[in-house]
Amino acid sequence: MTVANVVMFEFDTPEELKGSAQQYSKSGPFPDNMISLFVKTGDTSAIGINTYPDEEDRAVADQNRVNFIEKQRE
Repeated sequence: MTVANVVMFEFDTPEELKGSAQQYSKSGPFPDNMISLFVKTGDTSAIGINTYPDEEDRAVADQNRVNFIEKQRE
């Protein structure tokens, strides 16, 4: 069964949102997803929706997301 993650993003500045969106579009951390949608909802906010074929692929993406966020903080 197809499963999805919905994630809200809040950035400190519009520039951080833009930089993160550009990085996400180039090398997003979700290679096994079926749909990846990143929508800017405000000057410093966005929402992401990702769908996966099954729970196993979503679980792998969860760990990839943690690694991606940690790398962004470096």
